[in-house]
Amino acid sequence: MRVYRFQAFHQFRRLNDPSLEQRPSELQVLRSPRDHLGNPEVVGFQAPGNYTPSSRCLESNKPALPARRNHGGDRFNSLRVVAERSVEHRCLADGAIDEIGLSSFGVFERCLEALMADPDTAAAAIVADIRDGHYHHRNLIEVARSAAGRAAMPLAFVTNYSSVNHRELALEATEFGVPVLDGTREALQAFRHLFGYRDFLARPKSAPPVRPTAEVTRRWQERLRDPNPLDEVESLSLLADYGIPVARAIRAASQEEALQAAAEIGYPVVLKTAELGIEHKSEVGGVVLDLTDPEALKTAYGDLERRLGARVSVSRRIPEGVEIALGAIRDPQFGSYVMVAAGGVLIELLADSAVSLAPIDEYAAARLLGSLKVRRLLDGLRGKPAADVASVCRAIAHLSVLADDLGDTLEQLDVNPLIVSPNGCVAVDALVIAHRAT
Repeated sequence: MRVYRFQAFHQFRRLNDPSLEQRPSELQVLRSPRDHLGNPEVVGFQAPGNYTPSSRCLESNKPALPARRNHGGDRFNSLRVVAERSVEHRCLADGAIDEIGLSSFGVFERCLEALMADPDTAAAAIVADIRDGHYHHRNLIEVARSAAGRAAMPLAFVTNYSSVNHRELALEATEFGVPVLDGTREALQAFRHLFGYRDFLARPKSAPPVRPTAEVTRRWQERLRDPNPLDEVESLSLLADYGIPVARAIRAASQEEALQAAAEIGYPVVLKTAELGIEHKSEVGGVVLDLTDPEALKTAYGDLERRLGARVSVSRRIPEGVEIALGAIRDPQFGSYVMVAAGGVLIELLADSAVSLAPIDEYAAARLLGSLKVRRLLDGLRGKPAADVASVCRAIAHLSVLADDLGDTLEQLDVNPLIVSPNGCVAVDALVIAHRAT
């Protein structure tokens, strides 16, 4: 028998394979009422940060644990072989407690009891390919039944041999609160989500951002019911009313108006087409960056007018930063939810996104953002300064309130990109699609 202890939630983040997200194993362990013929194993999952076995567990349970001889003939407590074995089991755990020869189920039961009595253990699993009709495995079921009756923590069986028939034993164990999880990866994923749910329940309690006045909400609901689509300037104005920082933008329908807008905003500016029906401006060459003087603006405007039309917007040029994409979508079954993803062209290249039902607070927004691969860019790489992560979390939370307020009238809202720098975040482009009742 092997007894392992590992910090499942952090060490096994690498198992976050989307194909495993909805496995039945997760549902089995989450619904548990508890916070081959080789030797079985016991696994104890620790909270993050505990890499070595608890001294309290070792000392308080020392008399109950079996002794064994090392190669030199000296007797020692079997749970004390720790650090020197950790490299051997690195693929499974940061700290392997011990490997114990199984001589009786009494030994097994005492080890399981000691592990589950340790206050640093969060959950336990018995790794064994149980099968119906085998007396050893019947004994394991009884050990699990006894352990489940003494301890309140989650306990599960983990099996790996798919050809074994354990239907009867699995049903019996599940009924007394010990689910049987098929597959190591699936089981680890299930425990990872169990701990994630635990952390979710223990999260700091805070309310979503303060909503705008009822007048603001009513005005935008009425505007979204209007059959005329919102242009970029109006879409950015909607974000601003809900507390999301935006780049200042002014409409223009002629070269003279564009020059006047640029003088009011201040160079450098960005010129974009504002012709209705063009939702993705960059795909048609409808965005010109870094216009530093009136002559450059005249040239750029002449090109856009000739190719796409006279309607444009002039906006403030925002310095470079990490690009994040935000979104709000209305689902007919689940209601409104928010999305955060890698921004710019990376939104399609990386497929790196996360969603949540609206509304959410800043703590939940931080967890959402933290699930992205692009999150590391906000901490600063290769000498670049760290970005203002808190400002992104605020923007996500404010967007969730917007989605919740306008859910019946808002079909989709895209913010791409939201540029994040050490000084905060700014939305520089937005697309709003109103919901049209059919």
